[in-house]
Amino acid sequence: MKEEAKEILGLLKNAFNIVATAFMALVAYLFVNFESLSKVKLIIAYIGIIFLTLCFVFILLSFAKYLKRLRE
Repeated sequence: MKEEAKEILGLLKNAFNIVATAFMALVAYLFVNFESLSKVKLIIAYIGIIFLTLCFVFILLSFAKYLKRLRE
């Protein structure tokens, strides 16, 4: 059980790093190209930011769940 939780924690760490990189890239893209983007592209980018934020929350909740399981 503990080995499984450790493996899942490693996978969650990798997922967190991927989502964090995508989030930073999207925010940097918006920062650089904000003036030249159309409204449709801005809306799509903001939806992407909301989606990535929800991914962060899900990953952090899963991380807490498996840390709790690892302590037991």
